[in-house]
Amino acid sequence: MPFSITNKFVDAGGDNVTLYTAPDADHSWEYNVDPEGFDAAIASWLTSLA
Repeated sequence: MPFSITNKFVDAGGDNVTLYTAPDADHSWEYNVDPEGFDAAIASWLTSLA
């Protein structure tokens, strides 16, 4: 799936969608490339739900 489709999904989702990207990460490899950044993004997202 082209990344442009992901951006359209994020734009359409408004505040209901959070996108985390890691430089140089292939699809679904964000944690492998940047585990600390990924964990921080998840923690921030979970905190925003509280």
